Amino acid sequence: MLGLQEERAWFDEIKYKFRFGGWDDSLGFVFVFGFFFLFWLVFNKTKFGLMNRLFF
Repeated sequence: MLGLQEERAWFDEIKYKFRFGGWDDSLGFVFVFGFFFLFWLVFNKTKFGLMNRLFF
């Protein structure tokens, strides 16, 4: 687990990249964030939901 200071610095870095990194970087960040969010959502509901229906 990151310390509060490090976590804040990491978040500021992401905000900076998102704001000043140009269109490609911003789009990439949004894409990666969306992908991991979906990944988390699917595995969070593994017991009852999507993964069970697809594979078991």
